[in-house]
Amino acid sequence: MSTENQPEGSAFFPQYFIIGKTDPQYVPIKKQLLDSRPHTIGSSCYFIRAGTDSTCICRIKAGNETVLFYEIINHTLAGISDQEIQEVVLQPSCAAPLPGYFFLTPKIEQKIRTVYPLGSRSPETS
Repeated sequence: MSTENQPEGSAFFPQYFIIGKTDPQYVPIKKQLLDSRPHTIGSSCYFIRAGTDSTCICRIKAGNETVLFYEIINHTLAGISDQEIQEVVLQPSCAAPLPGYFFLTPKIEQKIRTVYPLGSRSPETS
């Protein structure tokens, strides 16, 4: 996955991925994230993904049972700081069943709802 941290003053470009049913990531994401207790806003589920060198908020939407649409969102548009995300990653109670993924806190979920109502597309692309 790509990093979400952008140098100060640079523009953020949304990052989109399509994960097909034949992709090795499809089954773990579908079964361990989407079928668990995700934070659903509209038809999209939101999680924090912690990588080795970056952390981001991702939006996952199931397609027609053969693909998953995966987007790394610009959390700063929702007023979510990198520090808030790091605090979630440090909370064992927020860990999702799939390693490296974390559930949102109610505070972060509320902030996302203000910018992405009903799981709409990123404001950058509207």
